[in-house]
Amino acid sequence: WSMNKKGPVTPHVELEESTFQHFRQAAHVSVEDFASWVQSIEPRSVHDYKPLLVLVQNVLRVMLEREIKFFANEIEELREKLKESIEMMTALETENTSLRDELNQHNVAVKFISRIKSARLKNELADAARR
Repeated sequence: WSMNKKGPVTPHVELEESTFQHFRQAAHVSVEDFASWVQSIEPRSVHDYKPLLVLVQNVLRVMLEREIKFFANEIEELREKLKESIEMMTALETENTSLRDELNQHNVAVKFISRIKSARLKNELADAARR
């Protein structure tokens, strides 16, 4: 423990880097190992609780910040993909509507042409019957 000139007492713990090395896996703390270590902590006295609490809070804060940042990035990527999908869907719906209109115009033209051909055939049959 060390005394701060501004007043509050702050924990001063000097640990070797190797103390927590077994928790690390590729520069990340293994949550399972850390949880096991926290459960196995047996403070020697009441005075050990505060520094341990501060330590655990800080480690959890760092771990959660990583997770929150990861999921925030993931959510942002998914929102962007959703936005692109909605834009694509809107473009496809517009194209679909345009193609339907074009098809309807062709259907009207086909009906019109078929009525003209039918009328022409009727006239030719009537002319042939008169002869």
